Amino acid sequence: MLDREARALVQRLRSWTPARFAADCPGHGTRGDVVHHLAQALADAAADLERRPRRVVPRLASDLGLADQLAVTAADLVAAGPPDAAALTSHLLLHRTQVLDDEVPAGLTASLGLGDVLTAGQAECRCAQQGRSPSSDDRPAQMLPRAAADVVTRSGERPAAPR
Repeated sequence: MLDREARALVQRLRSWTPARFAADCPGHGTRGDVVHHLAQALADAAADLERRPRRVVPRLASDLGLADQLAVTAADLVAAGPPDAAALTSHLLLHRTQVLDDEVPAGLTASLGLGDVLTAGQAECRCAQQGRSPSSDDRPAQMLPRAAADVVTRSGERPAAPR
């Protein structure tokens, strides 16, 4: 399901213009900031699962590359076979609702079996920002979150943390 939902979001983002990515996403900076955050969170989760060091997903000069970054990081995560795919999918769906200003379809909510998908997504997002996953508290201590100073927008400012 993570793979399908990531591909659907990427497909929609690939038709966006720079202006759509630059649009404000209240409380989170721009829509591009949210998509970049999601790509970074997926990359971090894949690195943790593969017991590789985390690497910063670069913020490109053009937001048009964000869809490709999201596609690559999602594919890497799916290939790693996350045991907590429902929680990671809820994180993706949380930010999809913010970026696309839509709702999670009821059928999708039911198939994830999480009850409130957006609340689960918020919990996963908070854990991702802290460098851990709700189902992976036993990860080695060397898997630390990347420094907040590493996160910058194209303007050089730190975005507001996505909720």
